[in-house]
Amino acid sequence: MAEFAINKGIGRTVEYKGLRAQYLFIFAGGLIVDFIVFVIMYMCGVAQWFCISFGAISASILVWLTFHLNTKYGRYGLMKLTAVKYHPRYIINRLRLKRLINKHWRLLKSVNAKLLNSVFMLVTRFSGLQTLSHFSNDYIGVGALKLGSPIFHECRT
Repeated sequence: MAEFAINKGIGRTVEYKGLRAQYLFIFAGGLIVDFIVFVIMYMCGVAQWFCISFGAISASILVWLTFHLNTKYGRYGLMKLTAVKYHPRYIINRLRLKRLINKHWRLLKSVNAKLLNSVFMLVTRFSGLQTLSHFSNDYIGVGALKLGSPIFHECRT
């Protein structure tokens, strides 16, 4: 009978030699860019020893910097550090006090109107009255009434 190892790393982030999350992608992407720059320099005719030394020095700086950032900021620290740039330092409100009060007063009135409308609909439904919404032939358009059409009708069931 075959023995299988149990994978206990389900749901964990990818880790390689202590590098986790975005640091692993920075490390791999940096090495690929370093190699491409090395090849371009070599194809352009730059001295061979200069290309090799540039590639080795830049790769070692990249490795050191990636591991340093990993130990300093941790798993999510680099994302938090970049997110700080998008937070405003302070919020400025340049509305005049009268305009600010009027804006909130209009909002409050519209909320109260919606609340009163919903209460009115409940009262009319439970009291045996039907509103215009049940009689689409009695009005033209939104809110326009035909002459002689009753606003309320009693329910006859």
